[in-house]
Amino acid sequence: MTYDIGLILGLFPIVATTSGRWWRWLIATPITVVPIAMKTMHQLVNDEHVISPTLGCTLYVILPMAITISLAIRLGRSVRRDEDLKRANHRWVTYALFASVWIYFGLNFAFFRFPWPWSPWTYRTPNGIIYVIFGTLLTTACMKNLRRKKPETA
Repeated sequence: MTYDIGLILGLFPIVATTSGRWWRWLIATPITVVPIAMKTMHQLVNDEHVISPTLGCTLYVILPMAITISLAIRLGRSVRRDEDLKRANHRWVTYALFASVWIYFGLNFAFFRFPWPWSPWTYRTPNGIIYVIFGTLLTTACMKNLRRKKPETA
C-alpha cells in the first residue's frame, strides 16, 4: 500500500527539475528537508516528549526550513542574474552543501537522541563519530572552495 505512489514520487523530481530554474533548488534544499524535519520533530515532541512543542517546532522545522528556503531563493536568483551557471552558482552551491551537511546531521543526531562519544554508547555512536569526521572534511573543502577565485569564463 505504501509503494502505490512510488512511481509518482520518483517522477515528480524529474519533471519538476526540467520545468524551470526554481525547482532544482527547491527540491535540493527545502523539499528534501521537510520530511526529515517533520519526522524529527514528531519523534522528539509527540512520541518521546523530550522537548516542548514550541521549541521543537522552532528548532527542528522552522529553522531548517528558513535556512533552506533562503538558500533556494538565493540559488534561483543567482542563475537569473548570470547566464553562466558555473560562475553564478560557484559560491552558493558551496553554501548549500555546507548547510545541507550540518542541517541533516543536526536533525538526525537529534532524532537518535544525541549519541555523543562521551555518553553511554549505542549502535548510533560510531555513525555519529564518522559523520562528524566526514562533515568536518566537507566543511573544510567548502571553505577551501570559497577561498578560491571564481572560475574564469570562456
